Amino acid sequence: MRPMSSSDWLARLSALDEKVLGARPPVGVPLGLRERPAPAPQTLPSQTLPATGPAGPPPPSPYADRTRTAHSAPPAASPTAPGAPGRSSGAPPSWGAGWDTGGSSRPGSSGPPPLRLASPWLRLGASLLNGLLFVVTLGVGFLVWTLVLWGQGTNPGKKICGLRVVRAETGHLCTFGAMFTREFLLGGLALGVLSVLTLGVLPVVDALMIFGDRNRRLVDRMASTLVVTA
Repeated sequence: MRPMSSSDWLARLSALDEKVLGARPPVGVPLGLRERPAPAPQTLPSQTLPATGPAGPPPPSPYADRTRTAHSAPPAASPTAPGAPGRSSGAPPSWGAGWDTGGSSRPGSSGPPPLRLASPWLRLGASLLNGLLFVVTLGVGFLVWTLVLWGQGTNPGKKICGLRVVRAETGHLCTFGAMFTREFLLGGLALGVLSVLTLGVLPVVDALMIFGDRNRRLVDRMASTLVVTA
């Protein structure tokens, strides 16, 4: 028996490999150098993207309202009708705004209750009381009482009759200085001198003037005052 050559060995190895693998490789290629089939490519599962429509407006910022409020102009104040409650114009009221010449308050009026002008007969009675008190107190007690009551905008006769003297422009109660000017300087000195010059006619005219406009005497017109009920 002859020895086997290298070609015989290769032929037998090839036949054995064909039986084991089921495929016949090319002749002359060693077992370790044979090609292996390439692996099949792996496919990833398809991902479905959400459908997108047309781009809309951006969401509102949480600071939009704060910015608008901080930079917005303050609301305009509503106009107030003239004469409405709570309005203070600062100007002195015209005559008749705070007075009641008939003795009854007007319906729908606002502010402090209106004051009533003193009647002519009540003023004449106060003047007669002043003369009577001057005689009874011998002038001294009447003078002291008068100085005290001037600070309250009245005098002894008017105090008893419930009358007071106020400013005609504002309706404020006359102070001591205003009463001193009205009663002493104008009603005493000025009217006294004019009475002498007119031979006693002026006092009669002064007394009759209380039946005229707003029941004012001549001294009331000179001092710009009114006599009202307290």
